[in-house]
Amino acid sequence: MPLLGGMLVTSAPVFVELRFPNEIESSVHSNCSQDIQIIPDKETGSGFLILLPATEITEVTFKKKKTHQQKLLEPFSLLPAHIDRNYLDFPFFSDPATFRYINSKGSKVLFILRGVSGSGKSTIVHLIKASFDPEKLAVCSADDYFCGSDGTYQFDEKLLGAAHSECQQKAKQACRANTPIVVIDNTNVRRWEMKFYLNLGTTFGYVTILVKPKTPWSMDPQRLASRTTHKVPLETLQRKVKSFDDVIPCYYGWFCSEDKSASLLNLSRHILTECFRTFPNFRQDLLSILRIKTSTLDLDTACGILDKYYTRPRQAGATLHCTAKFCGRGKVPGSSSYHQRPEVQASYGRAFQISIPGLVFTRQTMAARVTLGGDALTLFSKPEEEEWDLSGKSTASSPAGTDSKGRNKSSKKAQAKAEKRLKRKVRRSGEWEEEEEEKDDFEERVESFGHEAVSKNKSGSRFTMRRTQSDAPGEGASVSEMCEDLESKLVIRGNSLSDLFPGVVFQGFARSAHLTLQTAQGVESKEVTIDLLQTCDIEQEIDRTGRAPRLVRVPHGQACYYGNGLCCVYFDKPLKLKTIFSGHN
Repeated sequence: MPLLGGMLVTSAPVFVELRFPNEIESSVHSNCSQDIQIIPDKETGSGFLILLPATEITEVTFKKKKTHQQKLLEPFSLLPAHIDRNYLDFPFFSDPATFRYINSKGSKVLFILRGVSGSGKSTIVHLIKASFDPEKLAVCSADDYFCGSDGTYQFDEKLLGAAHSECQQKAKQACRANTPIVVIDNTNVRRWEMKFYLNLGTTFGYVTILVKPKTPWSMDPQRLASRTTHKVPLETLQRKVKSFDDVIPCYYGWFCSEDKSASLLNLSRHILTECFRTFPNFRQDLLSILRIKTSTLDLDTACGILDKYYTRPRQAGATLHCTAKFCGRGKVPGSSSYHQRPEVQASYGRAFQISIPGLVFTRQTMAARVTLGGDALTLFSKPEEEEWDLSGKSTASSPAGTDSKGRNKSSKKAQAKAEKRLKRKVRRSGEWEEEEEEKDDFEERVESFGHEAVSKNKSGSRFTMRRTQSDAPGEGASVSEMCEDLESKLVIRGNSLSDLFPGVVFQGFARSAHLTLQTAQGVESKEVTIDLLQTCDIEQEIDRTGRAPRLVRVPHGQACYYGNGLCCVYFDKPLKLKTIFSGHN
């Protein structure tokens, strides 16, 4: 909504609130069909507010330039009084953080409407069109094929195939053009009817959100028949309601945008290369898996070969995600009950901010650790963690050779303390009001890659470390020589791993939360969970001793090579990343 000199030009169908101090002389000229409202400003106690129903071009001119605020009011303010807000209680309308995220740069969302004719899909679509910038929005509907130039609707069942084909092509063009918000406005009663659009979203890097009307008559054929505007026969409505699929996704999770996913992958690859250059044994261990002798390779050649050690599976798509619950489309035990949990349904399509405290590289996988807090913890469900703790099947060992089966399990008190530290306040009420959010500094942090970082430990001492080629241990250095070399370059006084990096959760619930970045050839993504649990066992054993591991500075943090192909990077400051909780179908 641009402000040009002394003129405010608005064309989007939203309400605008302008706050002016009393001393500014203002004149308002409007050609809107509704009257403007001028009311006292109760928030500041002085001045006045002008509420403009900006359905057409509106101009506000003022003689004296003064600071003023503009903010979008809630989408619900656009609703007629007779429509119940509870029928439209979706996070992209009711939650400010989600509304802002979908409006933010780089966000790409594919809304797929699901509902029988007369269930309330059109009201949802109209509110989406009214709430978001029309220039960043595309609505695709097979019904448009049957609408004449005068707006009359004439359905012909023989042309239904052509109508859906045209709708699919329009959606494909919109996604290919990277339109930020794409809406599929069809009935989508069966899962297979959505398959084209689900694949389209994955291919072009969209976060997909299935939207089903919340009207009480949405599955009542009799009431639907009285409300449908397309005169759909009762028998047809009964058949569609009976065959309506309850779509349980392959997995639920927190999905990143395509551009943030690419940025994180790029950053991780650069840090991985630094780790290859810093730790000779890391290089040697991975090259030995490829059956390549390191004695004949120089540093650059070795790093060039290892640059292709990890790859991203084609089916993974362009967006990264942190899995909350694997459901297998309802085939996994417990997936149906998880799918029906009130907190899961209420959080579906909502924006969450997750924390990335570090990276983990193993012989098989490459992942970004994720720390969950607040409401996100209630959505996380990984049976693998509980099974791991009960079975004690870990084969990992600490660098000193200690059996990790004797690890010190976290107590309930320690877990509660960790969750309390991570939890942030989240607005739960239905009121539309600004909430205080943590600053999203992801882009700033990624862009600063390569800049020298300064770390401050808990005792307050500071150290800075520049690593040059001569600082790295020699190619033929033994483990003991490498450790002595690192000790001479980095001294940390009396801090355990948990003291140094409090943002890293390596014990207790949700310690295996992660974003799968890439995997070694032939390795499935599910192996990341096992690798992380083994890594946490090692870290727990080290933390139990109260001694910090030997660390070397890398971009954005410090790294440690634990041996056997395991290298961990701990960020000085966790990366904050905005995501949407949704499902992959």
